[in-house]
This record gives sequence, structure tokens and C-alpha cells, in this order.
Amino acid sequence: MGSSIYWTYSSAIIQKIVPDAYLGRMFSLDLAGFQLATVISTIVTGVATNGIHGDAVRPVVFATGLASLVPLLVWVLLLPRIDRWEAAESTPVVIQPMEEPIPV
Repeated sequence: MGSSIYWTYSSAIIQKIVPDAYLGRMFSLDLAGFQLATVISTIVTGVATNGIHGDAVRPVVFATGLASLVPLLVWVLLLPRIDRWEAAESTPVVIQPMEEPIPV
């Protein structure tokens, strides 16, 4: 579930902020980072499972699940701030004309 959220948001953000000439490069870099994170997670889980000799896999699965929730929590906390920042950037600035000076 977390990887689907990552993939959707990262693709949308890349499409919004990267010039068209660089989209392919950015998507390939994004995919490479995603695959690297998957490989590292798989290796760490395998080493942890082998370290306990398969007797108590449940704690490894639980710890892996908790570790994967950390980036999700950070994202959930930062998303409203990012949305407010984008809304403030896209709000047009309206300059009000000065009132007529009061004659003295």
C-alpha cells in the first residue's frame, strides 16, 4: 500500500515541477531510487530473519511494518503544509489602487 502511495505522489510531483525535456531522466531516477529502497529492505529483512534462525519471524515482520510506517507518518504530517504552501504560491496578488488623497 505504501509503495502505491509513493508511486502516485512522486509521479504527480515530478510531472508538475520538472520541465518536459527532463521528465524521462527524472522518472528513471525515481524508479531507480524506489528499486534501491526495495532491495535494501529485502536485504535487511533477510539478514534479520537469518539472524534469529527463523524461530521468531513475527518480531521481524512487526519491526519491518513499524519501520515502513515512519515515512508514511512524515508524509501525512507534511502534506497539509505542502498544500498550503502551493496554494499560497498560486494565489494571485491583487494590488488595490490608492484612495484619492484627502484635500487639505
